[in-house]
Amino acid sequence: MVRYIPFLISFFINAIAFSQVGEDAIKVIVSSSDLSEDFSVVSSKSDELMLFVYDYTNSKELNEPAMVKKFNFSKGNMEIEFDWNVQNEVNNYILFLIELDSDNNELQIDPILRIHYTNLIEAYEKRNYLGIEKYLGDDDLLGYAKFSIPSTQTIKGVYKLDKFHYTITFQD
Repeated sequence: MVRYIPFLISFFINAIAFSQVGEDAIKVIVSSSDLSEDFSVVSSKSDELMLFVYDYTNSKELNEPAMVKKFNFSKGNMEIEFDWNVQNEVNNYILFLIELDSDNNELQIDPILRIHYTNLIEAYEKRNYLGIEKYLGDDDLLGYAKFSIPSTQTIKGVYKLDKFHYTITFQD
């Protein structure tokens, strides 16, 4: 009986997590028509991306993320769809789309975004890649957007000679 306890705990955790996707769930669709890692002959030909969404109150620092999603895109897989269970009544958000070129994870990138987001936005707007690199190292800030739900945001541009185009849709 004791050996079944981990299984039962896992089962109940998954059941609770599944049941939480309900009325307040937002459908999120991220798609690409041009990957950022498909230009160079030495590139991986796939994009490892992380999407961070924060409540946006125009403060000096951001609170913990409202949502973080990590995913990969390649020529054969250029769209992902998932549910986001919104936990609050705020409808002002800011998102950051990060291309991962390092082994950094959410726990390493999140505090940098939360504390330095205004500096990162300023560097992004000025196309100051060294300014972005100062905070994110090898990882790339492909774009950011302030939005409310429902919304469709387009993140596109050229970074180090490589074009990219992403669309992020939030449907209520």
